[in-house]
Amino acid sequence: MPTIHPDSLLPWQTYAQERTQWRQRLIPYKKLRTVLLGPHIACLFEDHNTVRYHIQEMLRIERISDPAGIAHELQAYNPLLPNGHNLKATLMIEVIDRDERRHWLRVLKGIEHKVWVRVQGFEAIYSECAMTPPPHEANPQAELTTAVHFLRFEFSAAQRLAAKQGGPLHMGIDHPAYPNTSVLLPHALQLALVKDFTHPPI
Repeated sequence: MPTIHPDSLLPWQTYAQERTQWRQRLIPYKKLRTVLLGPHIACLFEDHNTVRYHIQEMLRIERISDPAGIAHELQAYNPLLPNGHNLKATLMIEVIDRDERRHWLRVLKGIEHKVWVRVQGFEAIYSECAMTPPPHEANPQAELTTAVHFLRFEFSAAQRLAAKQGGPLHMGIDHPAYPNTSVLLPHALQLALVKDFTHPPI
């Protein structure tokens, strides 16, 4: 499995000093890898660069410098790295109004299994949870889902080959409580995702 190693991370104090430069690079990079699905949901396709950025942010926010704390963050975030056979994404339910957000978190239970990616000419690939056990499923009796879900899309060899050869990628959601959503992924994003298949991070 691909991993981010502790020696590739900056101490949080150093990162804090360089954070402006990091953000200048990563904000447009993340925007390229983000898909808007309907009025309230965005999906960020993760890779080595985005995951490392998440980890550096957590180390800064929590002021973590001890090896055990760093190892804990790596254990939490490394599962978000694609392995060359799949794509990983962070799904975010984005609603500003508190009451409206609570409504959507109530009606969108199960959303983590209703997102799909499809290579043209193939069946849709439905999302699975990228972490085991999925944190948000720790209490299946909970009234609300969470605003953030970590997703995995497993591609067959034929699907990966078709995507590499330029077969268009579509993405959507078919949750019964959400507007039926289907989008064609932008060409620039498809090229980036194909690289995730061809050159899995190490």
